[in-house]
Amino acid sequence: MEPFDDMQPTPVLPCFMPLEPEVLAAQERMRVTAAVRSRTNKVTALSFLYIAILTACVSAAGVVSMLLTILLDPTILRLGSEVLTSRLMEAFTQATFGYLLAVPAIFLMVFIWKKKAFIRNVLFAARQRMTPGVLLFLISLLFLAQAVTDVYVRGLDWLLGLLGTSASGAMAESQPESSVSMLLYTCIGAPFIEEVLFRGAVMRSLQNFGRRFAVVASALIFGLIHGNLVQTPFAFITGLVLGYAAMEYGIWWSIALHFFNNAVIAELFEWLFGLLPGNWGGIASYALWSRSCCASFCASALPRCCARRKRRRERTEVSSAHRCSGSWSVIPPSRLLRFFCCTAYNEVNSAAPKRSV
Repeated sequence: MEPFDDMQPTPVLPCFMPLEPEVLAAQERMRVTAAVRSRTNKVTALSFLYIAILTACVSAAGVVSMLLTILLDPTILRLGSEVLTSRLMEAFTQATFGYLLAVPAIFLMVFIWKKKAFIRNVLFAARQRMTPGVLLFLISLLFLAQAVTDVYVRGLDWLLGLLGTSASGAMAESQPESSVSMLLYTCIGAPFIEEVLFRGAVMRSLQNFGRRFAVVASALIFGLIHGNLVQTPFAFITGLVLGYAAMEYGIWWSIALHFFNNAVIAELFEWLFGLLPGNWGGIASYALWSRSCCASFCASALPRCCARRKRRRERTEVSSAHRCSGSWSVIPPSRLLRFFCCTAYNEVNSAAPKRSV
């Protein structure tokens, strides 16, 4: 019997070979993709919750308005069903104060989701300082978005006109009744709460996956939330502008730009142009949009062009100084001729015999 024949063989431990770089990269891509999908699903669900809260508040206000209509005038119950239905639906659609009730409810939803860090990191976070040139450039982009959307809507109306319908007409019919509460929501409530939600909670939640991705994704969700072919492209383009402003300069600047778009461009200019007779309102609007785009682009591009020319001039001066120190080509011919004459004279004098005194 050979020695140690009765001993059990030592078990072989598994050897884990290091993974290939391609496998590690694939696993990292899968991990990032899963994280992006999970976070996007969460912010999309939050956006749908925003629609649900807005719809619930508007519906509750409509129901309250219908009940008040019946209580203030009980005689309408003795009218025909068609008249009663018409009166109640009119009261329901005119109850636009529900939009104002939705503003604090949506802000409470965002605060519950983001906690106190949202106030510190979004509402009062320190960003870059806004300059007049950048502000005019962003305003010009809003005017440009209006002009591009107008061309798009006209093309869409022409295409749907072949089918016997109109996109702008259907959009006008679906808009709520004009009232003071609706004007306040459009000019003040919507700019504040939509920026807090989409450029605050949604965009900041996606910022870990890249600043550009966060701006584009939040703008896309903001556009799709509007839910129609007319407003979705415009909301997407505007969301890109507002997202850039919120990312670089702070959310209060995006709120101000949103307010300018809704209150000045959409409401004030439309009211002023409506006072003009005939087609002069449309002509004035096109003239204003085109002139505003050109003036804002020029005003924003002029400081950039001046700064670029200054930097180019400084680089040219520096390169000229380097060439002067290492090249004969930039020396004036007169100075070069004087140098050679002096050199030749010194050589001649050095070759002549020296006189002693």
